[in-house]
Amino acid sequence: MNAIFDMDRRSLLRNILLSVGSMAIPAGCTLGSGPGKDFAFSTEQMALVSAIADTVIPKGDTVGALDVKVPANLETLLRGWASADTLEEVLAGLERVDAASNKAKGKDFAALDAATRLEVLKAHEAKAMKDAPEQPAAGGIAMFRGPVKVDAGYARLRGLIVKLFYLSEDALTQELTYEHDPGGYTGSVPLTPESRPEGGLSPI
Repeated sequence: MNAIFDMDRRSLLRNILLSVGSMAIPAGCTLGSGPGKDFAFSTEQMALVSAIADTVIPKGDTVGALDVKVPANLETLLRGWASADTLEEVLAGLERVDAASNKAKGKDFAALDAATRLEVLKAHEAKAMKDAPEQPAAGGIAMFRGPVKVDAGYARLRGLIVKLFYLSEDALTQELTYEHDPGGYTGSVPLTPESRPEGGLSPI
């Protein structure tokens, strides 16, 4: 069961948010106490988020983003933890995906079939995920986040989708190999067609 939002996992959530440049989380903060505590996606926004998540991580031989409830968990995360600026930026990035879809295909992104969604999103990402010409001064948070993208809102949205997916139990056990209590370092591990990336409690 994916119980990430049903248990006390403050330190884990802190790592997720720092990795996408969200606000620092005070130690005494509890779920639902953030600036967006009354936030909820509209029906249209939820359909759009679901379509994007399903395009970024579709269901294949193993689970996809929709199977592990990434859109609902993203809504919970934005409501409980995101700063006002982060929430605004992510929603703006969301809207730009729909704008790109309407410009290219004359339809909202959620109304497109899976193949056309992928085509539109690839074209959008080719522009949105380029490094912005002006970068912030180097520092701890800047190094942690990496280069700022042209569409920082979409970059955060995409990053959160991926991180929330790989923090689910199903994705962690089906897509990654996970060792809860790892032993010593083992080098030169042979790679085979069955090899999978390593996963653990930290998304960083």
